[in-house]
Amino acid sequence: MQVLIFMVAGKKYAIPIDMVETIENKSSLTIVPKSKEDILGLTSIRGGVVPVINAGSILTGVPSSELEKLIVIQHVNEKYALAVDDVDDVLEVEADKVKIVNDDEELSVIMLDEELVYLVTAKLFTKISK
Repeated sequence: MQVLIFMVAGKKYAIPIDMVETIENKSSLTIVPKSKEDILGLTSIRGGVVPVINAGSILTGVPSSELEKLIVIQHVNEKYALAVDDVDDVLEVEADKVKIVNDDEELSVIMLDEELVYLVTAKLFTKISK
């Protein structure tokens, strides 16, 4: 499986590359009153309006303030821009390197060269879209 490695609050995370549509630099946001607290606002990407999600809020429980990149994700006919600190690399990961952390399979870990990387799965985005 190929994954995109990105940084949030000093930790490495990964997302399956087949979920990623594009990577953009952070741009201006339109704040939406009364939106969920993990939604930073809306942005225009390639002619479409996309909600921007603070990756720190959903992955660590603490909103990140160093957000520089947007990972545009396509999930079940919806697009999201995941605001992250930085994007690192695309890697090929063998299935035996992935370990499930919780029963919901929202988060797993990958062992990469003596380092743990959290793997964010599509199930986490299913929760966000509700």
